[in-house]
Formats: sequence, structure tokens, C-alpha cells
Amino acid sequence: MDSGRSQPHPDELRVVEDHQQTEHKLDLIRRYFGAYPTIIARAKRLPNNREAWLIDTHAGAGQHGSREDPDGFRFGSPLIACHEAQMVQKRFQRFRVHVRAIEKQREWVFRLSARMNAISERSEPWQRIDAKVLAGDFADHVEALLAKAQNTRALSLWFLDPYGFVDIPYEALEPLTYHSFGPELIINLDLSGIWRKVGASIEEAPIDEVLFAQVDQQKALTALYGSRRRWEDALVNGGSYAQNLQSLADAYRDVFPEFQQRNAYRLRSSDGQIRFLIHLTHSEVAMQTFSRVFNDSLKRDLFAGRSLDLAARGQAAQMLHQIFHGTVTSIDQLYEEAVGSFNRGQLATILREAESRGYGLFDEPNKVMSWTDERENRQLPLLPDL
Repeated sequence: MDSGRSQPHPDELRVVEDHQQTEHKLDLIRRYFGAYPTIIARAKRLPNNREAWLIDTHAGAGQHGSREDPDGFRFGSPLIACHEAQMVQKRFQRFRVHVRAIEKQREWVFRLSARMNAISERSEPWQRIDAKVLAGDFADHVEALLAKAQNTRALSLWFLDPYGFVDIPYEALEPLTYHSFGPELIINLDLSGIWRKVGASIEEAPIDEVLFAQVDQQKALTALYGSRRRWEDALVNGGSYAQNLQSLADAYRDVFPEFQQRNAYRLRSSDGQIRFLIHLTHSEVAMQTFSRVFNDSLKRDLFAGRSLDLAARGQAAQMLHQIFHGTVTSIDQLYEEAVGSFNRGQLATILREAESRGYGLFDEPNKVMSWTDERENRQLPLLPDL
């Protein structure tokens, strides 16, 4: 197969701004993929605070179409993991992040591999991350990846983002429950498809459609929950769609009692879908951080606080390069000139993004940006062949 002409992933062809649930998910994952290794790098009492693992089990092709980002696309979760890994390695020079992206569709493996290589094989030491794409069903890789992390007592964050609910059976995740130290999970749970037709979230959900559904669907639910009774008991007779989905999400959360901290967070709804991010961790600090990050992600204003959306960062980086290309500027100078009315924290975030997009080099300790005359060619390969 010619990797340059491999089949585009559906996400590459969809404009992410038209799907606020996906946009919300990506923003939340970006925030937490940066926060998670940062917490580990700063921790003093961990057995291993020198490395961390970020594992994306349903990686896709790594890109989403975008109307707002100046590059015309946004990173998907595996490339977000690479990007945030680089930012952490730049701040903590002795820290290393291992990124593993698992994808079972061969044509998407080709596209994702090219993009991850383009990001992880750059020139600066902090830009070089241990990033690999693994082909096949994620269930076949769980034990081997977990063993690698456990061998050095490194912490690992697993992000599971399948289409629907048939691709994450409990037995595949069970090895991650054996260890009281190490793995942490974020599961994107989509259960809205268990009803043939979903009405308004306040409408009554006909639970008979689930109790007497096709045998294949019931088997899939039983595989997901690990037993039929767990999902059947969660159905609320006479309850609305929203109530039933919340009850099912809570029941799924409690399928994993080995994790001391278990929470279900409802993403913004779009396209009639109601999804929950199930966060499972052994750490109270991680639970508190994820809760804070989720609450921050609910803010609609992309320029609220320091939490700049990636598209907003890209727009600001492009604007600053157009103004200051070929010069050297400090954060103080940019702030005093009131460029874009950003505060100093926002400017630091924008300059980090500017460096990652090839607009120059950001000297973090001295807070100085050296802008290139022309942008370096860092466009990712294999854009959709339209």
C-alpha cells in the first residue's frame, strides 16, 4: 500500500468546530495530558518521578479538520500527547515521556506513524520523545505496555476513545485493575447508541428497547460491564434518556472498585450524543486535578485565563510572527506593547506554541523569543487527499 495515498480517517474530513462534543473532549485531554506528567515530574515521593507513559488505545489518524486553526487542522489525541510531552520535557530536562498510540486500521496506522515521526524526531533534545504507533487491537498490547511501565515503577495514563461501546470489553481492561499503583484511565463512554432512536434528553427512555434488544447488543453491553446484571440494574424504568445514561455511566464507573477515585464527567452534547469521560485513578491529587481541568474546560471563552485553546494559540502565534519576524522580543516587551491584550501567562503559552509550530525559538528561562524570518516547514505530512 502507498502510505501517501492511504484512506483518510473520518475525523480528518470533519470540521471539529462543528462538533462541540469532540472539541470539548480534545480541549480537556490537552489540558490533562499536560498536567499529568507535570505532576509526576514535580513529585518528590514517587518511586519514579523521572518518566511517565501516555497511552492512546484508539488513536485514529491523529488529526481533525479545523476552520479556526490557521493550519487548517487540529491535533487528535495521540498528537496532543506528543505535543504536551515535548512541553513537559522542555520544562523538566531530565524527565522523559513515553507515548504509545494503538490503532488497528492499517491505513490509519500509516498516516498516524508519519505524523508522530514528524513531531517526535525534531532537532532539539526536548523535542525528541519516545513515541511509537502500535498496530492491532489494543487488548493485545495492554499487558506488555503495562509491564514496561511497571518494570521501572513508572506511572501510566491510558486514554480509551472507541467508537461506540463494543470495542472496550471489561476483560481487556482487567489487567489494569491488578495494580494498586501505576495505571490511570480515562474512558470516553458512549452509550447513547443502545437506543434505536434517542429523543430529547428529558424524554422518557424506553428501557424495554434495551432489555429486549438484539442479542448481539446485549452481549456487547455484558462484555463492556463484565456482567449482565451490572447494566440491567442501572436502567431506570420511567426515567429520561439523560437520567438513564447518567445511571449507566455511574454503574460503569463502579465496575472498577479497585480504583479509589472514580468519577463520571459528562461532556457537552452534540449531534444527539451524550458521552461521559470515566476517570479512574488511585491518586487523590490526580482526581482533584482532573476535576479542576474538567471544570476549566467548560468555559466557552477560548481566551479565559491561561487556558488557551490550540486554535487560539495558533492564531496568536501566527499574528505575532507576522509582526515581529526576524527580531527578538521578550515577554515583558510584548506585554508592554499590549499585543493582543494578553497577560504574561498567556504570552508564555503562545510563545511555546509558536516554537512548536516553527515560528522561532523560545528561551524559557529568559522569557525571550527569537522569531525566524520565515516559518520553518513543520506542516505534518499526509493531509487528506481530497
